[in-house]
Amino acid sequence: MVKKPWVFLCVMILLGLVTSCDCDGGSEGPVVHAILFYSPSCPHCHQVMTEVLPPLEKKYGDQLQVLELDTATPEGQQVYQSAVAYFSIPQERRGVPTLVLDSIVLVGSGEIPQYLPSLIERGLKQEGGVDWPAIPGFIPPAD
Repeated sequence: MVKKPWVFLCVMILLGLVTSCDCDGGSEGPVVHAILFYSPSCPHCHQVMTEVLPPLEKKYGDQLQVLELDTATPEGQQVYQSAVAYFSIPQERRGVPTLVLDSIVLVGSGEIPQYLPSLIERGLKQEGGVDWPAIPGFIPPAD
């Protein structure tokens, strides 16, 4: 017989909190992956990179992974051109910033902040989240 039930109750609650804690800091659950193509000389790119992405990355933590690829480098330009061909991006929609999430292509500092938050939410509801875009020649980073 327990003489002080409130002590027993407190201990049980504390044990429940400790065992349900994600103490290793790793992400569990779905993850949304996206690629942002940018140019270092593009003010719209910098707006997306400094004003749009940081609050989303803070909100979602490890559940949002955005790989930034510089189109001024040969490697970044190669993956960008591959994405243009693979997704049949029309000439009038080509440019940076361009964000690719799954098979969805968002272009510009207007579309990205307008549509990205809801795409992240939708992706996190999918079992397993959203994998890296299937761009030919793109090798996803090791998680």
